[in-house]
Amino acid sequence: MNSAKVKRIVRLARKLAAVVDGGGCPLQRAGRKWEKKFVRLAAGFGFTVSEPPAGRAYDIVVDGLRVQCKQRKTLAGGWVNICLHARSSRGSSKEAYLLNEFEVLAMRCDGIVYIIPSWALESGDGITMKNRFRPSDYTTFINNWDVFRGEGVRRMATQKKFWT
Repeated sequence: MNSAKVKRIVRLARKLAAVVDGGGCPLQRAGRKWEKKFVRLAAGFGFTVSEPPAGRAYDIVVDGLRVQCKQRKTLAGGWVNICLHARSSRGSSKEAYLLNEFEVLAMRCDGIVYIIPSWALESGDGITMKNRFRPSDYTTFINNWDVFRGEGVRRMATQKKFWT
């Protein structure tokens, strides 16, 4: 067996291991773990949880609200950088999420769960979501499960409900 065949076999073994392990980078794997944990938490509170069709810009549907799940740690200065690039099935993986693509951001930061309605998120241009924010600005949304009961989601007059 020559070295080219060995390299090809090793590459194939790594690809198979990635598929079995769930694939992706460590942040993606941590994100999937957070999604699963969020589903268990939401179901434990008695909410109806379902999975969206493939290729959507949101991760979970909880009682009819589209939820985007993110998990990160606080950086120096109290900022959090979250990856807000849409899935590659939307064309470009560098395209930021639009605020009308989901109603709730379920953010886990340093072990604290923030459940933030999309209308409360700051945006760079009013349409797309920023990729940096301070968790301290969102303390009122810590464990804000009332969002799914209709008590925490108050839509601004200009915001429409977008269902795709």
